[in-house]
Amino acid sequence: MPLAVDFQGGVSSALSNVIKTMQRYWERATTTAEQRAPELKQQAQQSSSDDGNGAAVYTEPATQEFAAERTARLRRDR
Repeated sequence: MPLAVDFQGGVSSALSNVIKTMQRYWERATTTAEQRAPELKQQAQQSSSDDGNGAAVYTEPATQEFAAERTARLRRDR
């Protein structure tokens, strides 16, 4: 019986550490998202008004790369 109690305590401790780590991760992610929200909103408004045809205009290289990969993937799936 003492071994089972020790094992249960160890599992509880490990899970507690995982939960704390994930909580910190999500708090950082939420803070970052909240900080970037105004910038992203502005970019979205600009991209929707740049062309006038509904096509988004991507200015950041990472976003352009993602858009190209997504388009290629969509064509491949047809």
